[in-house]
Amino acid sequence: MNEEAYYKEIEHLIKRNEINKRVRKLEENQTLVTTYWEIGKILVEAQGGSSRAKYGNELIKKWSKKLTELYGKGYDATNLSRFRKFYLCFPILGPVAQISWSIIYTLLPIKDENKRNYYINRCIKDDLSIRDLRREIKSNSYERLINKPDKIDIIVPEKYSITTDMKNPIIIEVNKEIKSEKDLELSILSNLSYFFKQLGEGFVF
Repeated sequence: MNEEAYYKEIEHLIKRNEINKRVRKLEENQTLVTTYWEIGKILVEAQGGSSRAKYGNELIKKWSKKLTELYGKGYDATNLSRFRKFYLCFPILGPVAQISWSIIYTLLPIKDENKRNYYINRCIKDDLSIRDLRREIKSNSYERLINKPDKIDIIVPEKYSITTDMKNPIIIEVNKEIKSEKDLELSILSNLSYFFKQLGEGFVF
């Protein structure tokens, strides 16, 4: 192989690794969220069920001391209480598992189930970042709805549905001038979420 061929081989390996890192990050988040939900479920069951779990915290205080000694402050009484609340708010995990813990953490204080589900749906459908979500909450996006439904359920995304809202032409946000196919490819990879939004609903990474 010549020098250019060797370079292309290295570039291919790096590109594959960068994509795999993003996939692993998504998988790690799902594992984290599922673990926290399962911890919350066990806490609720250990406290005698959802009707009693919202009251006494002695068990959480007792277990948190042991867990923080073993695994650090991430499992202190405050966080264990959050995990319990997480399960109480979402007794069926479902599509919530695909949302980041930082987003779930931000939404847990919202007592109104419809309001909470509205923002979850926005995060699932529009792939909101934590910054986007906070901006939506601050701007009272839910309160400004003209016609609020009586009941808002969490949507179940159709991963393999055929899109009906693909954009034409597809707009790609770039951070630098595109001079080659390689530049275009790197621009798409650096902003995959926006690119999939241009393709329409039903496309996932």
